Amino acid sequence: MLQLRLKNDIYILRIKSALKNMTVIYEDLEYYMQQSVVKDEKHSLNFSSFLEKRVEFFTDLSISKNIKIKSTIQKDIMINFNEIELYRIIDNNISNAIKYSKDSSNIDVILEKNEGLVSLIFIDEGIGIKDTSKIFERYYRGDKITGGFGIGLSIVKNICLKNKIKIEVFSKLNKGTKFIYTFKY
Repeated sequence: MLQLRLKNDIYILRIKSALKNMTVIYEDLEYYMQQSVVKDEKHSLNFSSFLEKRVEFFTDLSISKNIKIKSTIQKDIMINFNEIELYRIIDNNISNAIKYSKDSSNIDVILEKNEGLVSLIFIDEGIGIKDTSKIFERYYRGDKITGGFGIGLSIVKNICLKNKIKIEVFSKLNKGTKFIYTFKY
């Protein structure tokens, strides 16, 4: 109702951004608490359109920091995967990229298929990561200021181990970070 009345008000945008952040944190906590009972149901998914929808979901959050998300998504990439687990991988990476990026910077989200492999890549122009070996540890947080519980990337790592997804992380302080997830299809 407020959005209809106030249109492009900055406060409405911030409220929507905060709600989306809370949604990601809630879904991480829910997955974490129920991961032993999450069914390993895999379905044929159009990874391309799935990813496009997730990028769109985070648009308000990125706009609130004047961050531009550029997506380069190869069309009609199909994978057999658990939808809930794919949400966790994508949402954690986009959410973290926005959270740790500088205002007025860019985030690249890339999906491409090459010789039996699918690469999902997230590149930000953020603060960088001092020690990439620790980021997948449960409860580890890059800093205490930006919020969260430090479980998101731990969940992502467990999903990747379970599904034999290769993870690569490249980071330079004050330059940004690149996450590459390689799926076999």
